[in-house]
Amino acid sequence: MRLLTLSDAVWSRPGEFALARCEGCGAAFLSPRPPREAIGFYYKDLYRGDGLKFEEQLQYSAIAGVLNRRRLADLFRRRRPKPGERHLDVGCGVGALVVRTAQATGATVAGVDFDPNAVATLARNGAGLLVEAHEGMLAQQVFPAGSFATCSMIHFLEHSFDPRAELRLAHSLLEEG
Repeated sequence: MRLLTLSDAVWSRPGEFALARCEGCGAAFLSPRPPREAIGFYYKDLYRGDGLKFEEQLQYSAIAGVLNRRRLADLFRRRRPKPGERHLDVGCGVGALVVRTAQATGATVAGVDFDPNAVATLARNGAGLLVEAHEGMLAQQVFPAGSFATCSMIHFLEHSFDPRAELRLAHSLLEEG
C-alpha cells in the first residue's frame, strides 16, 4: 500500500487527506476515510442543479470528454452494452458519462447518485436519450437481480464506506456472464 498526502485543490475543503493506493490493483481510497457523520460536509453544495456549478462545467468540459472517451473505451473492451440492454453507472454525479454511454451505444443507461441536484441535472442533460436518473444510494434502489449488462463506478468506490458490499450488490445486478 502506498500513501500520498493531499489537500482539496478542487473544492477547497479544509484538511489534509491520505490517499492510499493498492499496488496490486491500483485502486485508491482515503485512509482514514472521513467518518459517516462528517462526510456530508465534503459534498455540501457541490451540485446546485442550475447548470452553473463548476462540477457540471467540469464534467462536460473538453478535458472530461477526453477522459470519458478513455473510460468508455476501457468499458467497451470488456463488454459494450447494445441497444435493448441496460448499463448502470453508480455515483454518476451530473451524468456526463451516463449521457455519453447512452449516445455511443443506444443502450438504456441508469445513473444513480445520492445528490438530488446532480440527479436533476442528469435528467435534464439526458432528456431525449435512453437515460434513467435515480436518486439515493445503490442499496436503496429496487433494481431486479440481473437487470444490467454492464456497470461502471467511476470515482465511486473510494468514497464508499463498504466497497465490498457495493461491489457484491452491483455484481448481483449484472446479467449472467
